[in-house]
Amino acid sequence: MVWKTWTWWLGLGVLLGGLTNVPAADLQAAAAAPPLPAWAWSVAGGDIGIRWNRKLLDELGMPVDQTAVASATGDAAVPRLPLDRSNALSVSLRGSSLSGFDSGALHARGGYVLRLRDGTLDLTGFALRPSATEPTDLDLIAGDGHVWFRLVRPMSEFSDDRRTLNIATMDVTITAALAQRLGRPEISGWTVGDASINTTSTALPAPTQPSTTFHWPGDPAPNGGTYQADLFMADLSFQYMRCDGCTGPTGSGRIVFAPTSKLRNNANTGTVQVYTVGEGNDPLGASTAMWPAGIAWYAKFSGIFPPYDNDQHPYLIWNMYRINADGSIQQIGRSGVKHAFLTTNHNCTGENDSDQHVLGRGCEDTYTTSHNDNSNALSPRSEVLAATGQWGRCGSVYDPGCNGQPSPSDYGDYDQRMLVNEAQISDYANPNVSYLMESWYVTRDDINIYNSMATVRATLAYNAVNGGWYVAVQDQFRLGPAIDRWVEPSTPGSNAANIEVVTPEGHIKIAVKATYLGFSGWRYDYAFANMDFARADTDCCEPNMRIKSNEGIREIRIPITAAGATSAAFVDADMDASNNWTVSQSGGELIFSAPDGNTLDWGSLYSASFVSKAAPVTSDVSLVVAAPGSPSSYSATGLIGPAATDVLFRSGFD
Repeated sequence: MVWKTWTWWLGLGVLLGGLTNVPAADLQAAAAAPPLPAWAWSVAGGDIGIRWNRKLLDELGMPVDQTAVASATGDAAVPRLPLDRSNALSVSLRGSSLSGFDSGALHARGGYVLRLRDGTLDLTGFALRPSATEPTDLDLIAGDGHVWFRLVRPMSEFSDDRRTLNIATMDVTITAALAQRLGRPEISGWTVGDASINTTSTALPAPTQPSTTFHWPGDPAPNGGTYQADLFMADLSFQYMRCDGCTGPTGSGRIVFAPTSKLRNNANTGTVQVYTVGEGNDPLGASTAMWPAGIAWYAKFSGIFPPYDNDQHPYLIWNMYRINADGSIQQIGRSGVKHAFLTTNHNCTGENDSDQHVLGRGCEDTYTTSHNDNSNALSPRSEVLAATGQWGRCGSVYDPGCNGQPSPSDYGDYDQRMLVNEAQISDYANPNVSYLMESWYVTRDDINIYNSMATVRATLAYNAVNGGWYVAVQDQFRLGPAIDRWVEPSTPGSNAANIEVVTPEGHIKIAVKATYLGFSGWRYDYAFANMDFARADTDCCEPNMRIKSNEGIREIRIPITAAGATSAAFVDADMDASNNWTVSQSGGELIFSAPDGNTLDWGSLYSASFVSKAAPVTSDVSLVVAAPGSPSSYSATGLIGPAATDVLFRSGFD
C-alpha cells in the first residue's frame, strides 16, 4: 500500500508554490487546541458475524465448510456467533471515536471450519485479542493457538449512551503465516471477508464528552470568512476480489478489483495551510478553504439531519485505465456508486466538531475493500447527481416504491463492481502497457473536486503455479484524475494539450496528443473525461427526489476541415460492441455519436483517435449535450487538432 503522509509546513518564511507565509502566533494557537478527552472502557458479550468472500476463498484453496458452522443464528449467509460474556475486552476511546484495543479478549461460541489442501483450519471457539501490529487491530486466534487471520480498520459507533459498541465492519485479512501455508506469499494482508461485532459495556461508561459544535458549508466563519467543504483523498490501494471464469492471460474471465480509499478533511485554521505529501509535494494538496466545514455522513434511510434535511453522505467510485503501447489512454473498468455510511474520525486536528456522522476538521476515514464490495452499499451512478452530490432516493434500487422504506438490493457478486476482462490486462494481448487505478469521493458542496480523487500506478500479475490474478505493485500516488497523468495540464509537452470545460452543469476534461507518423501523417489521440457533468431531469425534492435522467454528452465534433481523416476509432469503457459510438465525417468535422444508453456520463472516460495528413495547430472541440436545453452544446477551446490544409510538417521531417 502506498501511504500518504500529511505534513504541516510550519514557521515564518515557509513558502510552497503559492502558499502563504504563516505567522508563528497563528501556528502556536492552532497547535494548542486541546486534545479530545480519552478514557478506557471494557466490553463483553454480544455477537459477531463474518461475511466471507467465499468465491475468493474457493480460489485460494480454503473454502468455508458451511456444514461446520456451529452455534450460529440469523442469516445463513452471514451467521451470527454469540460472544462469551465471561471474557472482556478493554478498549480506549477518544472523543466519540474508538482509538484502540488494549487488553483482554472476546471469545466466540462456535465458529467456522475452512478446508485447506493440507488439512482443515478450525476456527471453532476462536478468540479476538488486541494485535501488536496496530492499536485498532484484533488477532483472530484459532483453536491451535495460531493467528491465521487479523481483523483491521474498524468502523464503529456507540449507542445507548455509550453502553453499546457497534463495530459495523472490520476487514478480515490473511496473515503472513497463512499466506506461507497456502504457498501464496503475495496474498499476505489480503481481505477475504468482513466482520461485524456488537458488544456491550461491562460497567457504566465514562461521563459524556462535551457537546459537539458543527460548522456546515456556508456558515459564517471568524474574521468575516465562510466555512467551506474541501475533502482530500489521502491514500489509495486496490485488491483483487474474485473472478468469473478466469483461466489466465489467454482467458476472458471477468475480474473484480476493489479499493481501499482513505480520505481526510481539510485541516486549515484560518490562515494555516496544510500541504499533503504523497511521493513529493502534490500541487493539489493545499486547500484554499481557510475554515473547514464538517462533512455530513449519515447512512441512507437513517433519518432527516442538518444541514440538508436529509440523509446526506459522500459517494465513492473507482475506475481503471490502460496506457497503451501507442501512447493512447483507455478506460477498461468502472464501478457503481458506493454509499458511505459512517466515519471513524481518526487523527482529528479540530476541536470537538465531529462524531460518527460528521467528518470534522482534519479527521481521517478509510473505506476498505470489504466495505466497497458490499452489495447493499452499491447502486448505479445514474442515481447520483455528481455535480451537486445529491442522491435520487425515490425510485432508486433501495427505494423502488418511493415510500422512504429501505429495500435490500438483489445484486450478486459481480453487479455494480469494477469488472475488467482478462483479455484487457493480459500481457499477451497488450504488451508494453501500463495501468492506472483511480478512485474519488463525491461530496456535497466540495469546492475542489480534483483533490477528492487520486490515482496510483499498478502492475498486474498472474500466479501461473496456483492460479489467480493480483496487483503486484502499486505506487506513485497522486491527487487528481487519471487524464491529468496522461497529459499534464500545466506542462503538456509538445503537440499535446489538456483543458478543462467548466459549466454550470459540471466539469469535463479533454486531453489530446498528436504523434508524428512520418509520411503517413499524424495520429491524434483524444481522451474525454466527464468528471461530474449532467443535464439532469428530476422530480420533486429531497429527501424524496427522483432522477428521471442523468445523461452527459451524446456527440463529439472535431474539426478536420479539408485535411480529412482516416483510421478513425472511438473506444468507450466497456467491451460491448453493440453500443459502440458511430463515426462519420460531415461539414469539415469528424463526428462521434452515441447510441441510446451509452452517452458519456459522469465518472467515465471515452477515447477517440484518427490519422490526418495535417500537422497539429490550435483547435477546439464541440460537445453536444445529451438532454434538451440551452445551450445545446459546449465548445472546448485551447486544444490541438489538424490544420486546415494538408501541411504534413511544421518544422521539417525528422
